[in-house]
Amino acid sequence: MNDTSEGLARTTVLEGGGEGLTSETDIELAARLATGREQVLAQLAKQIVGQEEVLGQVLMTLFVGGNSILTGVPGLAKTLIVQTVAEILDLKFSRIQFTPDLMPSDITGTDIIQEDQDTGKREMTFMPGPIFAQIVLADEINRTPPKTQAALLEAMQEHRVTVQGRTYELEQPFFVFATQNPIELEGTYPLPEAQLDRFMFNIVIDHLPEDEEMEIVDATTTIREFTLETRVTGDDLRAFHRLVRRVPIAEPILRYAVHLVRMTRPDTPEAPDFVNQWVQYGASVRAAQFMVLGAKAKALMDGRYHVAHEDVRALAKPVMRHRILTNFHAESERVTTDEILTIALDVSRSMDFGTGAVTKFDYGRYLAACLGYFASKQKDRIGLVTFDSEIVDFVPPAAKHLQVVLHTIDRIEPGGGGSLREPLLEVVDAVRRRSMVVLISDFYEDPETVIRTAAGFRHKGNDVILFHLLDPAELRFDFDGELDLRDLETGAREAVMPD
Repeated sequence: MNDTSEGLARTTVLEGGGEGLTSETDIELAARLATGREQVLAQLAKQIVGQEEVLGQVLMTLFVGGNSILTGVPGLAKTLIVQTVAEILDLKFSRIQFTPDLMPSDITGTDIIQEDQDTGKREMTFMPGPIFAQIVLADEINRTPPKTQAALLEAMQEHRVTVQGRTYELEQPFFVFATQNPIELEGTYPLPEAQLDRFMFNIVIDHLPEDEEMEIVDATTTIREFTLETRVTGDDLRAFHRLVRRVPIAEPILRYAVHLVRMTRPDTPEAPDFVNQWVQYGASVRAAQFMVLGAKAKALMDGRYHVAHEDVRALAKPVMRHRILTNFHAESERVTTDEILTIALDVSRSMDFGTGAVTKFDYGRYLAACLGYFASKQKDRIGLVTFDSEIVDFVPPAAKHLQVVLHTIDRIEPGGGGSLREPLLEVVDAVRRRSMVVLISDFYEDPETVIRTAAGFRHKGNDVILFHLLDPAELRFDFDGELDLRDLETGAREAVMPD
């Protein structure tokens, strides 16, 4: 076992070009981190259903020593996740409910006059605020004015607070997790870019698939008894912080991370056309720093001692989505920093035709499944609409919906027939958020009708890709003698004699 570990360590040094994990202590600590991740996730599973990607990013934040924002609509367990993590790690937890009338001293604490019971002498005594914890939950941070939001800055960056000219150190390790509600804007104060930049991740939490949602409802409407066990301590986390920074990274991968960040800055040589068109300000160098640190932590969590391109790519969105400021053109066209792919699959009767072993319907399913898989690997949100004479299935876009999409594609059967116009209009109406729409069909309809109807996607700001599926027999006709043609939608037959 030791020989293998030492061999891996030496290989890592060569790949990373740095000091690397060379000592037995580092190797043992790396194994402790990977094991600790599994143990913490096992404890979280007692209280939290699903959300594996969200929990993974929360743990990366802890292992790096950063701070993160959790963004999601109410009822998605944002507060519960942070509170449960603090309990499992046995760290002092504090929750601050941010409101419009919250003052900075309500967070940091203040000096008060106290009288000594023995001498009767009065003196100023500092009363610590809720920031004096180890995991601080800033709940609905965008509901308080910037003056109060700024009270967190020194604590997040320096791990200390200054009150009345005196500085007080915070107990280590120290983390801040903030929550935001993205759908309620009245009475809110968006965080300034300077404050957003200090958060490592913006972790977006989506609704769960139906089966996991049923599990939550069942578990929370019955009596459950369980005990959360501490498997990783605060001292372990402090050791992990130092270990992560010793993980080597190869120069091409480091350059790849920096290049991804530089591409987000408009009017620079690296910026593609769509960045110049839609982005006002790109990500700062902190994005590259956090992306590399997160990639190192991810590698260790996966049991590896080196960073791969996939580690950097997987963290690009949570690191940069809150650091990229879009311009008016992007807002008017409903462009966001997250990509959405909506697959519209025609499952009408005409698709169930093929002169070979595979029908058009089968090709369509294979194509839809592949597109969904590739989009999922890019961390895009995936949605699916299947239709014949009406909408058959609708899976709303979400980052966690790949399995739901694949299951729907697997069980779908060819349906009825009819004009494409009405079902396509329904699909246009169903796609509520701007996305990349991929329409897969044999377009068994007058082409002008299809083009005019599909233009509805463009009018709503969507990008549209059409895949026209045809069987070879539909492209090559034998004009020798009378033809017996069959309508693939209605089944009607008609004899045709070429001129």
